[in-house]
Amino acid sequence: MSFLDKLREATETAAARAKLEVEALQKRRELTQALSDLGRKTVELVEAGTVAEPSLVEAAQRIKQLRAELDALTAGESTEPPADAEPS
Repeated sequence: MSFLDKLREATETAAARAKLEVEALQKRRELTQALSDLGRKTVELVEAGTVAEPSLVEAAQRIKQLRAELDALTAGESTEPPADAEPS
């Protein structure tokens, strides 16, 4: 087997491996999105009172708390000037 044949074979192997890695990454993203969608729907059902499973209620309360904390942080961003800004 010549050097070029070995190089071609190695290139084909690398390309096949890269293709599999890309496909796996895409499936991971789809799975993450599906889990996120399920979580959102679960929170909606808990907040609507349709689901009352204690562990889901607890998780939904944690999400509500995090949303409130995020809202508080982002509200502060838009109303306060940066600390290093000089008064006009």
